[in-house]
Amino acid sequence: MVDDEIQEIFERAGCEGAMLVRSAADGAEFGLRADELVVPASVIKVLVASEAETRFADGSLDPRERVALGGADRTPGPVGLFLFEDDVTMSWRDMVVLMLTISDNPCTDALIHRLGTDALNATARRLGLHDTVIRSDLMDMLDSMGQDLGHTGWLDLLSWSADASPDESARVDEALPTTRALDPEKDTPPHHTAGHGHAAPARSGADRRARPPPAPGYAPSWHGS
Repeated sequence: MVDDEIQEIFERAGCEGAMLVRSAADGAEFGLRADELVVPASVIKVLVASEAETRFADGSLDPRERVALGGADRTPGPVGLFLFEDDVTMSWRDMVVLMLTISDNPCTDALIHRLGTDALNATARRLGLHDTVIRSDLMDMLDSMGQDLGHTGWLDLLSWSADASPDESARVDEALPTTRALDPEKDTPPHHTAGHGHAAPARSGADRRARPPPAPGYAPSWHGS
């Protein structure tokens, strides 16, 4: 059976997986644990892109409108704009491209703030995704993980991890899956439309360049996905 083969792949990788594939031609479906609640990770970026493209098409959002993304307060990520030193000005449509091609987090949060979680969740319901809910931007999600692990936010956790002992790092790695953001059954952090609202102070480009990279196991599951 195909589902047994796919389950074996997940087991060999040492993880649990869920998936649903639907044919665009005839609607035929194949699923594995498809009805279980899971943390959607970067899959939410497809929903964000769908809402953005809908706004572009109906004229309620100008895809060519240029938006300034400051360098001092960007959502962390392993690629893309977070690695830039300077302020960036780009269009909404180009943000969608970066979000979908390299999973850019600053572009995702900028789009979430512009579109709003209410609109995104309404689009999910319109598409029949009644159990899919976005309650916060990525920055708030990351900060909630840092706070659940005893720090002021995600950046504070990364700073602490640079000098943590192997035992301390192992304990945090073990606790990471229990945080609210990684458990679909738990409450998630609030969404802030007017700003990230995270506890860690704003960082300059130089501060970001000097900050240590995430320790193994601390990169959130949606990075690069």
